[in-house]
Amino acid sequence: MLKKKNKKKVDMVDKPLNVGGRPPIFKTPQELETKIKEYFESCWIDKVVEITDKEGNVTTTNSRYQNQPYTIAGLASFLGFNSRQSLINYDTRKGFLDIIKKAKLKVEMNVEEYLLAGKNATGPIFWLKNHAHYADNQQVVGKDGGPVEIKIIYESEGKTHIFND
Repeated sequence: MLKKKNKKKVDMVDKPLNVGGRPPIFKTPQELETKIKEYFESCWIDKVVEITDKEGNVTTTNSRYQNQPYTIAGLASFLGFNSRQSLINYDTRKGFLDIIKKAKLKVEMNVEEYLLAGKNATGPIFWLKNHAHYADNQQVVGKDGGPVEIKIIYESEGKTHIFND
């Protein structure tokens, strides 16, 4: 006769659940928001500019320059993530969605401004196709916007043949 083994009951209330994976980088949304602000600030430098006029007078001003563009990959790296996707997936955590969406929007806006302010049209065209769903379409229309009429004309044995589409 087989006997059942006496199994001990485990009280799960006292034991933490092991959900696996890496512990979260940021414990609170406010901690993430602060670090995101640090990233955007790190992309700027302050420079002292000296301007000398014709008479030799020197004027000193402080100017602020963006020395590196905002990028999703740069943001993810600065925040300590291993990939862009890790940052994007972080928005599934409660309270983090709006903070990450706002940061991504700021990056997107900055990229748009760089692309549209430049003299090279390739960047804006690329961005419009990949983000604003524009497409290269070429539409050929006939007389008064109607369909194109095609006539095939060829000569054979001294005769002209015309075929209409």
